[in-house]
Amino acid sequence: MGKLIIKLSAAVAAIAGFAGCTDLDPVWYSQVTPETFFQTKNDIYSAMGRPFTHLIASEMRGDGVGFWFMQELTADHFAVVQKEQKWTGGDWFRIQDHDWGTVNPYINNGWGLVTTGVALTLEVIEDLKAADYEKVGFTEEDRAQHIAQMRTLIAYFYLRGLDFYGGMPIYEGTAGVDPQPRSSAKDTWLHIESLLKESLQVLPLKTAGTEIDYTIYRATAAVLLARLYFNAEVYVGEDHYEECGTLCQEILDGKYGTYSLATDWKDPFCFNNLNCSENIWVLPSAYNRLQNNSWLAWFYQPNMLDQFFGLKGAGTMNGITIMPSIKPNGDEYTDADFRLGRVFSKMHDDDLRKVCYKYEGNGEYEGMLFFGPISAPDGSPVIVSGQNSVHDGHQLEFVDYVGRTSLIGSTYPTADDVPSTKYDGEENTGVRLIKYPVAPDDDPYQWTAGFVMARLTEVQYMLAECKWRDGDVGGAAALINDVRKRNFPGQVDPDRCKASNLDEWRMLDEWGIEFLGEGRRRTDLLRWNKFVEEDWWDHTATDNANLKLFPIPNEAISGNPLIEPNPGYGQ
Repeated sequence: MGKLIIKLSAAVAAIAGFAGCTDLDPVWYSQVTPETFFQTKNDIYSAMGRPFTHLIASEMRGDGVGFWFMQELTADHFAVVQKEQKWTGGDWFRIQDHDWGTVNPYINNGWGLVTTGVALTLEVIEDLKAADYEKVGFTEEDRAQHIAQMRTLIAYFYLRGLDFYGGMPIYEGTAGVDPQPRSSAKDTWLHIESLLKESLQVLPLKTAGTEIDYTIYRATAAVLLARLYFNAEVYVGEDHYEECGTLCQEILDGKYGTYSLATDWKDPFCFNNLNCSENIWVLPSAYNRLQNNSWLAWFYQPNMLDQFFGLKGAGTMNGITIMPSIKPNGDEYTDADFRLGRVFSKMHDDDLRKVCYKYEGNGEYEGMLFFGPISAPDGSPVIVSGQNSVHDGHQLEFVDYVGRTSLIGSTYPTADDVPSTKYDGEENTGVRLIKYPVAPDDDPYQWTAGFVMARLTEVQYMLAECKWRDGDVGGAAALINDVRKRNFPGQVDPDRCKASNLDEWRMLDEWGIEFLGEGRRRTDLLRWNKFVEEDWWDHTATDNANLKLFPIPNEAISGNPLIEPNPGYGQ
């Protein structure tokens, strides 16, 4: 899909709230109107593509201001850890401490990503309404479906905004628009519901065997509506689990399109995941390093990108690790220490995902984690070099603890004395995630995996939790087990969920393991009242309810004085 040619008008700037919210440069076309610009079907598709380009950038940007960071680095699975003399603190550490205040750039930029996404999409809708569809060979039914896709995208951005900030300024268009105050959380919730219900009547149905492209199908709107109901207690203090459960069952029954659970755990994320029967909404890869390198850059070392992955010239920061399951002395953290996190130790050792990642060629691979000694595909050890680290010259070996164990005998008398905080890492600290497979340079599969936005397993897990909350714990366990079995050899699960063991903690663990790194953990913790109320590794509970919402950026308030701050963030 091509690039959108669109003007960013003063109205769009008003919706976005402040100029610094985006790196998009305004381009003015004073002599071009939708009636004259749209000459072919591809022109229409190009216009529709621009908000998707912004969406891809919003989800996980390389500079760390994407939605993924707000969802995962504030929760109990991932951390930016100091690596000896690298990553020594600042705003990244304050995110993890829930000490972001009102000026943290990595938190505040989310507001701009949301509002700019809404503004861009509204302008596309206005252009589509004015375009001559008959001239380019489209029908009025096509126009209605295209507009419904854009409205679903607006609903998605507003849903992100509601989740992060509460009530949002609601805009229906950009022409002659004046800055609006924030609507209440309930009015924002109702606006999202209205957009999605309207879209459900118009969006196309995906049929079996259709490869995913940028089209938003009817099931996508259904999943987003289910999410809205699923988290309604968090958003508006209302129980809508019954509506969520009904909608999820309808999705599973095929009312909104033909989908089925994958039988191989890799299929939703593999190189060919655009054809996966489980995936409902995927953003196709742009087949370039800029889109995909964010994951690699944040999780791995330069020598690993070269020696292990076979990528030349890829940038890297080696900042993010999975939070540890064990202490520097080798003892496992237990429930007595904290109940959340510890995801590596909670994964069963027979789990096929708990295997060190290896690309076998021809699009085949195993594992989704890195731990232990790391060797290149030819068997040679990956050597740490040029990192000004005590590990330089040694084989890279990722460990499931955080602590300067190299200082035992000098700074620390024994391993029991080694502290474990985000300030105490070394070059090899932490198990690493590789959710999407990576192929080397010149491999035809390189960068072909799309970014998963919604998949059928989420629907099944939402239905399971709705059943659990309604007292049907056995039914909830059966739904989860239906997914879990694919993660084990011969589909024999050694630790099935049962009515006797599926309590709230196990439910959260099941969400956490299955959706590890999929950018939703903070929301799940909020729904279970664990986000500010519970401890996890190097995080102490505050029970400060104001932290359940992020602050409205100072720039947004100064750009639109009608916008009021969230409680606890008096600007």
